Amino acid sequence: MSYSCLFDLDGTVYRGQSPIEGAVNFINRLKKNNIKYKFITNRSDRSSEEVSAHLNRMGIISTPGSVITSAMGVAAYTKGRRVYVLGSDNLRDCIRGSEAIITGDQPEDVVIGFDGKINFDDIRDVCQKIFLGARFLATNPDVWIQSELGIVPENGSILAAITSITKIQPIIIGKPNSPMIEIAFSDPDIKRDSAIIIGDNLDTDIAAANSIGLRSILLLTGVTNSKTAEASVIKASWIAKDYKALEAILFS
Repeated sequence: MSYSCLFDLDGTVYRGQSPIEGAVNFINRLKKNNIKYKFITNRSDRSSEEVSAHLNRMGIISTPGSVITSAMGVAAYTKGRRVYVLGSDNLRDCIRGSEAIITGDQPEDVVIGFDGKINFDDIRDVCQKIFLGARFLATNPDVWIQSELGIVPENGSILAAITSITKIQPIIIGKPNSPMIEIAFSDPDIKRDSAIIIGDNLDTDIAAANSIGLRSILLLTGVTNSKTAEASVIKASWIAKDYKALEAILFS
């Protein structure tokens, strides 16, 4: 079959620690049929090794090389620069690995990635650095994600606070923008003209596909329902209610 699949994770492949119904069998069927796939997540708090281990525990065949995170995208974007990081240890590790200098002293960039420990003092410090001229970068704009506990705030909620103070919009490295997705095309097995983005979020996953001319499938397993999809100006190539419907689209 002449396509490859780029999967979102939260709300698309799993919800918290549990796989979404049908995901395990579907993705492993891709592997069995030698259809190439990668996982592209806006989350920046876990390494590709950690995400891959999580997927394998669920029964989904994965390697670290099949996982692309927004932290990896930021690392490529800030290579060799002076960077102040507000986010997880993994985000810092990725940025440090790109020959960037992590510092609070006259940074060229400030990078915001989700971390549940971020507080008002952190937001104050970031705003001051932005006012002094640092470039305002963010891993992702997701305001919330679906988990086993229901709605959980994500990075967009932190960005909203900073933007409300500075009146400056961040440069988003993750979806809906393309820097993170471009990493997938460094793999010769992932062809731009045959890649399909599969995700649950119109504003990030589907908008990302549309921005760089890729086909997309909206899965109604996460943050988007059919009513929202119908009303939105952002349109996917196809809409699938669940993995059974996704299978009908891709294997018919």
